[in-house]
Amino acid sequence: MDRPEDKYVKVPALIHATRIGYTYVSIHDKDPGIDYDGDTNIFYEPFREALSRLNGQDYTGEQIKSIVKGLRAALSADDLGRAFFNYLHEGFEGAKLIELETPANNVFLVVTELPYANVDDSFRPDVVFLVNGMPLGFMEAKRPNNQEGILAERDRMYARFGNDIYKRFVNITQIMAFSNNQEYTESCRPPIQGSYYASSAYGKVLLQPFREEDEQGVAMLLADRSAETEQFILKDNNLASYYGAPEYEPSTSPDTPANRIITSLFSPERFLFLLRYGIAYVERTTEEGTKKIEKHVMRYPQLFATFAMRKKLDEGMRKGTIWHTQGSGKTALSFFLSRYLQDYYQQHGQVARFFFIVDRIDLADQAAGEFEARNCNVQRVNSRKEFQKAIASPSERGADSASLTITVVNIQKFDDEAQAENFDYALNVQRVFFIDEAHRDYKNGGKFLTQLVTSDRDAVRIALTGTPLIGKTGGNNTREVFGDYSHRYWYNHSIADV
Repeated sequence: MDRPEDKYVKVPALIHATRIGYTYVSIHDKDPGIDYDGDTNIFYEPFREALSRLNGQDYTGEQIKSIVKGLRAALSADDLGRAFFNYLHEGFEGAKLIELETPANNVFLVVTELPYANVDDSFRPDVVFLVNGMPLGFMEAKRPNNQEGILAERDRMYARFGNDIYKRFVNITQIMAFSNNQEYTESCRPPIQGSYYASSAYGKVLLQPFREEDEQGVAMLLADRSAETEQFILKDNNLASYYGAPEYEPSTSPDTPANRIITSLFSPERFLFLLRYGIAYVERTTEEGTKKIEKHVMRYPQLFATFAMRKKLDEGMRKGTIWHTQGSGKTALSFFLSRYLQDYYQQHGQVARFFFIVDRIDLADQAAGEFEARNCNVQRVNSRKEFQKAIASPSERGADSASLTITVVNIQKFDDEAQAENFDYALNVQRVFFIDEAHRDYKNGGKFLTQLVTSDRDAVRIALTGTPLIGKTGGNNTREVFGDYSHRYWYNHSIADV
């Protein structure tokens, strides 16, 4: 008997994936241990093909199995996949695993119901997205009009991912999605219909909606349809007769909710961008003194704020305001933006230097703690002399190549003599000031903001606010003081996204 979720969500999703750059692979003739590693679900041949091309050498099957064995050991760690994630960025034993900058240099495959098995239990995600043979994402398809489907699947993930036997699968998964192919309803509390995404977790999975803001851009990603490909996918899923049925065309439309979130999250360029800049490990110490690690993925307003900032900087912007409602994660946004801007300026021959500006000691403490939890090298400015020294320093890397250096400073530490200096060595430094809570009066008679500007007139100033001052003139209007809005995420949007 046909399952409605197969006909109306899963199989159309598989077909849609082939239109955004994935190749469908049947797993009916694939055996664990021969075609893929059953402990990690890494497919040997695509992995070998990709590594050979990325590293300029022809890997043998035995070499590939040896690398997979090493990754299997790393994926067994109780670190939520942090070691593996670092290997995606830095390579493993000298071998580059993925090309995060150029999608065309990778192999993108999509499969269905790949067994995530371990002795006593197993589950088979409906749609699995593999990059270079590595299962880095998946989507679970739920039956439309099933009011409890999304929540039931979330609860099943709680149970599965909290089970130690699934640790390697949790650790290798970067992004997962859930959809019953229905539109969001603003009355859904908690989410019972729509399409949601999350990063992997040991236990509790935090589902987030995704509302695409670049409809024109994602529409350009679609390739022409292939009748041969579609018929092969339908036959492989025992739905050959579905081809050409009246409900077939609307279910395969790129505009269905399930297909939209696939494009938004898993289209090769977007997926690689999220892998490169949009995932963060957050480590905190509990009141009992134990370390707790979480894996966070960019919320969609943070992603589109980053895209908007890229566009504004390309246009020559030097100052601008990001209006994101209170509680939307502006410190996290600053972290993600800094990670992106570090590479952005490097590509422009510049070294980025980041400053997070606050106007209260408690906010400085809070910001420093959030950045440190994300493995940043945080420099605290506690005096005017220290700020003068900080403003004259070049950028520094943190304890490892992946970490950022961010200077957190109370704006009241600015001094008339804290000016940018010319260096004796050839470094082209671009300073970026994130100005937190920019709706408040940073001027104090005009002094503090003026000194911030004059400390480096070439700095990029990004103001962050959830409640901008609007309608006032004469220096107190947030937009007038800090620059035009680069991106907006309003209160009503955040309420709908809870």
